Amino acid sequence: ALPPASAPVSAAQGLAVRLATPLLLFGANLRAIASRAGRLMPAFALGCLGTVLGTLAGWAALRGPLASAFGADALKVVAALAAKNIGGGLNFVAVAGALGLSPAPLAAALAADNVMALVYFPLCSYLGRDEPDPYAGEAGAEAEAAAAAAAATGGGGEVETAEEAEDGGDEASVARLGSALALGVAAVALSRPPC
Repeated sequence: ALPPASAPVSAAQGLAVRLATPLLLFGANLRAIASRAGRLMPAFALGCLGTVLGTLAGWAALRGPLASAFGADALKVVAALAAKNIGGGLNFVAVAGALGLSPAPLAAALAADNVMALVYFPLCSYLGRDEPDPYAGEAGAEAEAAAAAAAATGGGGEVETAEEAEDGGDEASVARLGSALALGVAAVALSRPPC
């Protein structure tokens, strides 16, 4: 069960949303983003248009059931989920906060979105299983470039090859996955009221 909504929780969420975007941008190379994003903008615009059209079609088809489930918050839930599909989780929280979405519909929308993600991402992975990885050669090329730069500058340090980095990366990934799983189980266990 989720804890009841409170003023400190709402204040913390609002502060987190207001601070997250500038903090992310401080570490970003905006020139590189602008030069690389130019090619992706048409695809992003098409994705946004598809999301908006899908949202409108879904609202038209499911207005009755959504209104009976969420009442006055039904359109707010739909708008927040559309914003999330275009701009991510921060967009969801920002739009839900701006529209004044109640806590119960907010939790239901997040749960529905997470369940759909559990279906969507494995499905995408399965459908693309036979497609070649377009980034497969980049790690090796970066390691070779680093080795060449070290040799040119007289750096005597060893440079890992992509294969060596990947071998150690598997162990680290498994350890991180285990830690994340343990923290998730602990968080769920601690959030349940004692019997």
